[in-house]
Amino acid sequence: MSFFNPQAIPEFALRIYDRGTDRAAHRARDVFPTPPLWKAPHNSDGEDDFRNDVAVLRAYSLISVMAEKGVLKMHPLVQHCALAWLSSAMKAERWRLAFIKLMERELLSKKLANWEECKQLVAHIDTFHPGEPGDKSFIAWISLTKGAGELLQEKFKYNEAAILVRRALEGVEKLLGKQHPNTLRTIYNLANVLHNQGDYGEAERLHRRVLEAREKELGTQHPDTLTSVHGLAELLVDKKMFVAAESLYRRALEGREKSLSPQHSHTLVSMSGLAHALHQQKRYEEASSLYQQACDGLTQRFGSQHLKTVVCLNRFATMQQESDTTKLQA
Repeated sequence: MSFFNPQAIPEFALRIYDRGTDRAAHRARDVFPTPPLWKAPHNSDGEDDFRNDVAVLRAYSLISVMAEKGVLKMHPLVQHCALAWLSSAMKAERWRLAFIKLMERELLSKKLANWEECKQLVAHIDTFHPGEPGDKSFIAWISLTKGAGELLQEKFKYNEAAILVRRALEGVEKLLGKQHPNTLRTIYNLANVLHNQGDYGEAERLHRRVLEAREKELGTQHPDTLTSVHGLAELLVDKKMFVAAESLYRRALEGREKSLSPQHSHTLVSMSGLAHALHQQKRYEEASSLYQQACDGLTQRFGSQHLKTVVCLNRFATMQQESDTTKLQA
């Protein structure tokens, strides 16, 4: 409990840990005598063990029950003293790793199966102190925040994803430095999350920062650099800066055709993006040829139901309707 946010500790997380706990670890009733009035009735499935532990901690005013069902609270001073004791006893690292393992199981292994529960856990990962860069828990925490942040983004939970990717970035910068490829990759992921949130200004600043660093460190034709070029182009389209986006899409497309292949999925996605930028400028003839190539390639590679294919096909169909309407009006 000492590693959770003390203001709202979900019982379900403690129960999950309790079911797989190291039996060599002391239970609360082994440390403090249990007041008879607080003892829970016997329950064969182990519920009485959990309830008795909670009862002991409540009896000594170490935790309290909140109005919201299934939520406990620990006074920050109590948590501070508990963490100080764990550190002095050289046990803090062990329990940091146990906390991270619990969060990994609930957020990553279950793929956000219970979103309401997972949402509660994000706040606890955000406030968790992972130790120092030399600790195993620090590395494990970076892996957790990056993995969970990417999963949340895939599930369109952008607010929660932004929280965890920011924490991952803090850790990666501290561990590897600001210019390391892994740091730049994390910044790029954060830029995408912010883009999806609608924070275009901050997203553009981060995209340009990563692009500049990758051009300097990797060269203008490196696949990672071209990924940054494409990502920035996507953002500029949403900012309705279609001419600037067109230039970047052309650069990404030409570079990917050379460094990857004309039929590589990344190349086809850049082709689809360029078609869209031209479409938004009402340059229908140029866009049509590119849309057709991109849609055909994506359908062949992924199938007609894949998201990338569907986006390309829908945009192409919309442009054809706009073009037909324009011709009729003329």
